[in-house]
Amino acid sequence: MKHINFIFILLISVFFASCDKNENTNPNLPECKLTKETFVNGNNQSSVTYSYDEQERLIKIVESDVDYSLSIDIIYDENGKISKLEGSDNGDQFIGECTWDNNVWSIVFKLKEGDSWIETEWKPVVKFDDNNRIIEYMDYEKNNTGAFELFTKSVYTWVDDNISSEVFTVFSSTKKGSRSIFNRKNKQYHTNDSYTINYTYDDKNNAFASVGIMSIIWNELPVTKNNIIKEEKSGSQSANNVEYTYEYSDKDFPVKSISSNMESGVYVQFEYDCN
Repeated sequence: MKHINFIFILLISVFFASCDKNENTNPNLPECKLTKETFVNGNNQSSVTYSYDEQERLIKIVESDVDYSLSIDIIYDENGKISKLEGSDNGDQFIGECTWDNNVWSIVFKLKEGDSWIETEWKPVVKFDDNNRIIEYMDYEKNNTGAFELFTKSVYTWVDDNISSEVFTVFSSTKKGSRSIFNRKNKQYHTNDSYTINYTYDDKNNAFASVGIMSIIWNELPVTKNNIIKEEKSGSQSANNVEYTYEYSDKDFPVKSISSNMESGVYVQFEYDCN
C-alpha cells in the first residue's frame, strides 16, 4: 500500500479533509483520528504526527526523521475548503495556493528565496466524481518553455467505497519526477513504469480516515473505507504483488502494519485519538 510505504519508497504529500464545494471538508468524521505514524526499522524510527482543530479538521502534519523534517499547516477558507498550505521542507519555506474549478482542484507551490516567492516546477491536479471521490490524480511539471506539462497520471476505479484498480501512466520519460518540495519523495520514472494495480481490502476501518482527501498528495493514494491487504501489479517490468498484514485496536483501526516488501523487523505503528 503506497500510503504505508511512503517513507521506504520515497513518496509525498498534502491537502485536505474533504472537498465538496460548500460542505465541511470532513463531513463523515471517523470514530478515531490518526495522530501519529511511527516507522520502525530496528533501532531507527521516524514519525509523522497529525493535528486537528476543534471541528476535527486536519490542520497540521509534521514529519521528523534523523536527517529530514517537514511541517505543513493547512489553512481553510470561510466555506471550509483548503485555501492555502504553509510550511517548511527541511528548512525551505513554501506555500501552496489552491484553485478550484468545478470538480477539479489544483495547487501551485512556491518556495521562498530571499524576499521573493518563486513558483516551483511541480503542480498536482486532482479530479473528483459527483460523489466527491477522487477519480484522477495528475502530476504536472514545467517543460523547457516554462509551461506545465502532464508528467504522470493515475486513474482510479471505485467499487462502492474502495478503489478496485488504479491505472498509472507516465507521459514523458525525459522529466525527472521532481516535486520541488517534499524533495525526498522525488522519483525517477520511465515510460515502462506505466502499470495497473488491482486492490484487495480487509473489512476494518482505514487508518487514514481522518486525513481525508489530503492523503492523495501526502500518501499518493485516496482514502478508502477499508485497508489494502493486497496489491496485484501488472504491466511493468518491476511488477510484483505486495501483501499487508495488520493488528487492530478494539475499535477496528490498524495499530500495526507489516508489508511483504519490507525487510524483516520493519513495520508501521499507528496511534489515534478516539471519541
